[in-house]
Amino acid sequence: LGIPAYREYASDIFRSGKHLLEVINDILDLTMIEGGRMVLDEQVVDLDDLFVKCERLVEDAAREASIALSIVRPSSPVELHVDPKRLTQVLVNLLSNAIKFTGPGKRVALTCERGGDGAFVLRVADQGIGMTAEEIQKALEPFHQVDNSLARRYEGTGLGLTLSRMLVGLHGGALSVSSEPKVGTTVTVRLPASRVVEA
Repeated sequence: LGIPAYREYASDIFRSGKHLLEVINDILDLTMIEGGRMVLDEQVVDLDDLFVKCERLVEDAAREASIALSIVRPSSPVELHVDPKRLTQVLVNLLSNAIKFTGPGKRVALTCERGGDGAFVLRVADQGIGMTAEEIQKALEPFHQVDNSLARRYEGTGLGLTLSRMLVGLHGGALSVSSEPKVGTTVTVRLPASRVVEA
């Protein structure tokens, strides 16, 4: 490149362009869902394969933030009838948020289990800054972010959690958040029993 600074400039331009693309895609997805125009591309998906893909998409961010990332794959094969692109989008959104708001040396985990009612439950838990009940309500609204000095240090549209909730809703499921300031946050995704492909 001739001048070392050019590499840094190119990197800044790339990151800015990538961030802008993410913002545009989030807004387009939100508009499609609210307008009732998003149609799921439903397929039978192996959950282990989906977890591997999610891990690959967020492991660099976790490594750079010095966070221990734990992706606990199902102990036995699990197949779900879902839109793989949209469920991946949900889990990556939740994992990325968890990594963003968790400090170095702490842990972020993705786990799953079968609920007593037959529903399939996915959880993303972190040891981050946490939220109050009021902040959780704000975080679930479009274009809102947690209103504290630490959260404002990070980029984002404030759409990740909202989009995740809407995409889970399109699958007939529900997304809930439990959190405690300075302790951490757990986001739970419940997919209906009808989404589980029985052996």
